[in-house]
Amino acid sequence: MNVYDYIVDNAILTNLEGKTKREVVAELLADMKEAGRLAPVYYTHLRAHETVLDIVFRLLLATKNHHQQHTTH
Repeated sequence: MNVYDYIVDNAILTNLEGKTKREVVAELLADMKEAGRLAPVYYTHLRAHETVLDIVFRLLLATKNHHQQHTTH
């Protein structure tokens, strides 16, 4: 899942005015980009905001990937 899909799936939106969540989020991101409020961030910045669940999921995924690499070779 990419960041855009994550935002759409987790957006708490009300008063969509007949638009889909995807359309509303796309408009919001476009407005933020035009206003200069949407900028790339460093990976370490994102990691600084991880929750405990994010860390557990990342570690489980890394363990799964490591296990799959060793069983396929």
